[in-house]
Amino acid sequence: MECVDVSVTDLVAMVRLRRPPVNALSAPMMREIAAVFAALGRSTEAMAVILTADGDRVFCGGADVRESDRRYNRRELLPEESVADLVDPGAVVRDCLFSVSSGALPVIAAVNGAAMGGGVALAAACDVVLASSNAVFGLPEIDVGVLGGFRHLQRLAGPFKAREMMFTGRRITADEMYQLKQDYTARISRFEDAREARAAFLEKRSPAWTWR
Repeated sequence: MECVDVSVTDLVAMVRLRRPPVNALSAPMMREIAAVFAALGRSTEAMAVILTADGDRVFCGGADVRESDRRYNRRELLPEESVADLVDPGAVVRDCLFSVSSGALPVIAAVNGAAMGGGVALAAACDVVLASSNAVFGLPEIDVGVLGGFRHLQRLAGPFKAREMMFTGRRITADEMYQLKQDYTARISRFEDAREARAAFLEKRSPAWTWR
């Protein structure tokens, strides 16, 4: 394996992304990921998988833009490719993500840095996402003239936040990702006006707002 490192300790497999400098997802790397997760699912060496990357700066920088441009716009095949890659250049991406999301073992994403674009999709394909305090998430595809990752981001952030991130390319921190709707609901419910709104509804009267 050139782009992925695998080790197993006490029935837990550690899968580390290692394609410097930002672990950008090339087709060969995605094939390696798919092969690793398929092999782990067939073996009895591990009962769970942790997907992470070395360091604390980048988890996965997303698709390798130069490589994906070649895949989607070329008419020639590399030695490791088949006619299927020519007909359906997105198949390698789907195979990679499905190997994680539909594999036999539970997968924990340990996001220890930036997860951008395809990196968000890779984290969202896991069963559990644990993010360090310096982790950031984003869909910067809009900045390079494409769209993608929205469906996967919805599993982490909900449709409205996902749309905002897709249309603007704005990055959000792990803390903001954690808060989302339920945290806002809990905080709002503690305001005096929230209690007044509930009381007014039960008493069938108009609320007396105090803006507190």
